[in-house]
Amino acid sequence: MNCLKKETGDGSLSPVRETKNRPLSPNRLLSPCYIGGSSCAGKTTAARQLAEKYGLYYYGVDDHLGEFAEYGVRKGFTMCCRHSRMNMDEFLMRPPSVQVQELMEFYIELHGKIMQTVSEIRSGRPVLAEGIAFIPQLMYQDGITPDRYICLAAAPDFQVENYRKREWTDLFLADCRDKETAFHNWMERERLFSFEVRSQACKYGYEVIGISSEKEAENAVKKLEVYFQHICN
Repeated sequence: MNCLKKETGDGSLSPVRETKNRPLSPNRLLSPCYIGGSSCAGKTTAARQLAEKYGLYYYGVDDHLGEFAEYGVRKGFTMCCRHSRMNMDEFLMRPPSVQVQELMEFYIELHGKIMQTVSEIRSGRPVLAEGIAFIPQLMYQDGITPDRYICLAAAPDFQVENYRKREWTDLFLADCRDKETAFHNWMERERLFSFEVRSQACKYGYEVIGISSEKEAENAVKKLEVYFQHICN
């Protein structure tokens, strides 16, 4: 278990407490499994690889996030409505701490709908769902047991390095007046979000795999195979 409290000078995080003992799911083969965590940690790649190798049903929340956000607007959810009215410049030029808080509230608003959608998948195969929407505190409140949920969390430097490589990053920032400041705020938000996820996972007894290099991202797939061995066989 990777329980974390504060960042050290090299961007890693120091351990603070032991894992809580949590019961395992009595219907592990029938219940969806979930990969949460931070952005740029290799969640999508790992989940797709496992799904292809073991015949699992892959569900990526980000592939449907626009639909969920529209649902939130129709329902009048506060944060969904607020974000729908903001352009990227307005969104990213705010303090990163505010962005993180609102991002958490956004996923809290949509959590019930997302979990319902995953639970209603009828594929005849084990379901493996992934996305940053699967926040530890919310999973704990839903009674998701540790054998069905794990987090992948990227180190700050690894996140920055990978976001700068992505072709769509420039498009994402295209409407921002001060692109460098917007990017800095974006990366600081990602750092804070990753730290919050790690802290929550520690508090609620969930496993975290830290990712600080491409090699660790590749090794994470092997770790996930072992962790979800009840569906990866």
